[in-house]
Amino acid sequence: MCPKRVSFGSFCVHKQLKKTSMKQKRICDIQESTLEGSSKPYQTSELATYILESKGATSAEATMSSREILESYHELQAKHINVIYIPDNSVLTYLSLISSNEDYPIKCHGRKKGYFLDLEFFTRESEEKETIVQRDPKESEMYPLLVSWLATEGYEKVKDISTNKGMGKWANPDVVGIRTLDIFRNTMMEIVTIEAKRDVQNWRHDIFEAVAHTMFADRSYYAYLCKESDKMDKQMVNYAQKFKIGILAVIVPDDQWGQALSSEDVIFREIVPAPMQETNPDIRKKFLLSLGIYDFDSYKQFAINPLKEQKI
Repeated sequence: MCPKRVSFGSFCVHKQLKKTSMKQKRICDIQESTLEGSSKPYQTSELATYILESKGATSAEATMSSREILESYHELQAKHINVIYIPDNSVLTYLSLISSNEDYPIKCHGRKKGYFLDLEFFTRESEEKETIVQRDPKESEMYPLLVSWLATEGYEKVKDISTNKGMGKWANPDVVGIRTLDIFRNTMMEIVTIEAKRDVQNWRHDIFEAVAHTMFADRSYYAYLCKESDKMDKQMVNYAQKFKIGILAVIVPDDQWGQALSSEDVIFREIVPAPMQETNPDIRKKFLLSLGIYDFDSYKQFAINPLKEQKI
């Protein structure tokens, strides 16, 4: 099977391209079925890349003339019936055009000096891609995702409260969810909080922020961001069970890491469900007041479930 290609602007390169060298192209890379629908300049570039690479024309000192490229192309057509068809005149025209375009790896240093494959082109693009992929996500990018997750869990009111500093350092969750429960005609309010961290470097310290929230929250989560390939420290589960909090992993596919976070791309894994706990009534009341919730009317005006069009 041919490797997938990833786009960079108006061209594509293989995911297998490394900083020091490029993965050798296969004949399937230049087949009609592979290149169907792509532009003629791109088709010509892929064809020329295959030929120049296979002939070792990879520097200004080792080039191929346009005639030699056409001859090699005709040989390929004779051996492989599925090779992309491009008229000879079009090959010559597009070779001339793409060799002066920095978006393509085919280069020519002047009239009658021949064409060659610029291997440094793949190095530059591979480094640019790595720079994008390795951008560290911000903790604040997690908040809307966690709001959406709580909404799907059935909480009537969900909100990013990361800027609310009214409860002191250890009592300010990043996200809150609230719902009311009718128990024997008595209305009970359930509060869930989430403390979000963009990594687990200091989880043994950070997890106690979530523990502190159990003074006023019926359920409290420690949520962290990770790649799909990352392994979890099993001790984290032990801590969560001992201190009665939940653990929520926000998992990003490896190939999406460093890109803008989207609830459609991430996976929420509730590693440890947050258990219900008794709270301190006075601290609970203080927390609700810090949110502007004084009575049931103010509760109805607080936040909104993003899955619903109207306030509840």
